[in-house]
Amino acid sequence: GVSDYTIGGHYYSEHGYPAKAVTLHLTYFAGEQLRIHRFVSDDRTDFSHPKEKFFQAVAKLAAWLPQQPTAVQTPAAKQLAAYHEQQHFPGLGVVKRLSLVHHLQTMAAYFSQHYPA
Repeated sequence: GVSDYTIGGHYYSEHGYPAKAVTLHLTYFAGEQLRIHRFVSDDRTDFSHPKEKFFQAVAKLAAWLPQQPTAVQTPAAKQLAAYHEQQHFPGLGVVKRLSLVHHLQTMAAYFSQHYPA
């Protein structure tokens, strides 16, 4: 299947929750291998300042993304990078949803390329 327990777990919730670190996960293919790149906030000391932690993590994503093949640059990944450019914090629930949408867009592109209808 294409569900993604690597970033979603067995229970999905739209709501974020307090975290010591904010970690963004982007799945991508390196050849035929599905991989995950993690972008982790530098601040991991306590549960405060999720907005600042998000900006720390998304800055790493925004620097990494332009160097990657176009297959990694899904609309969802580009939206995450746009939040960095705009300095907009949409909330952790939206960030989680975009990570999942990116994964589904990645899988859809892979299947359409390898198993055309």
